[in-house]
Amino acid sequence: MVYVIDLILVMQNVFLIVQAQNTPTSVDIWMINLAVRTYRMSPIKAQIHTDIMDFVDKGGIADHGRNNAVDRIVALIEQHRKESAELMKQKMTTEDPSKDENLHTWGIELPKPSSSPVDGRRVV
Repeated sequence: MVYVIDLILVMQNVFLIVQAQNTPTSVDIWMINLAVRTYRMSPIKAQIHTDIMDFVDKGGIADHGRNNAVDRIVALIEQHRKESAELMKQKMTTEDPSKDENLHTWGIELPKPSSSPVDGRRVV
C-alpha cells in the first residue's frame, strides 16, 4: 500500500518539476533525484508510513477486505497531495537539481549534462 502512495506522490513531484521548466523538456535523472529526495526527506512520507502501519495494525485489510485498502490509499493521497506539492515547489526555488553533488549516495554515476549537437537540448 505504502509503495503505491509513495510512487504517486513522487510522480506528482516529477510532473511539477517538468511543468516548471520554461521550455519543453524530457525528464532527466536530475529531476527524478530532486523529486525522490524531496519526498523521501519530507515529514509527509513519515506521516503516510505511520498512517499505513496504524491501518494495518488495526486489521484494515484483513477485517474489511481489499476495497477498504483501496479507499485508504485514495484518502491518504488526497489528504497529502497538496502539502507534498507545496513542499516540492518550495524545494524547486531553493535547489538546482543539475548541481546535485549527492548522486553518489544513490549509487548513480552519470556524466554531466551536455548539449546535443542536433537540437541544443540537454542530454545525459
